[in-house]
Amino acid sequence: MIYAGDLSADLGFGRNMPPKFWNWCRRHGLRAIEGKPLAFDRDEVKTALERAGKA
Repeated sequence: MIYAGDLSADLGFGRNMPPKFWNWCRRHGLRAIEGKPLAFDRDEVKTALERAGKA
C-alpha cells in the first residue's frame, strides 16, 4: 500500500495532494483502494508510473 501524500510528494506535487496530483492520478488510471481513499495498491502505482514514463 502506498499513501497518497507520499506519492504526491515523490511526484513533486507536495504532501498536501493538490488537485493537480489527483488529476495526474485520473489521467494515468490510478484509483484509491476501496475503503481507503488516501491509499493506492502498490502494483497499480507501478503501472501508473510506467504509463507516465516515470518508472
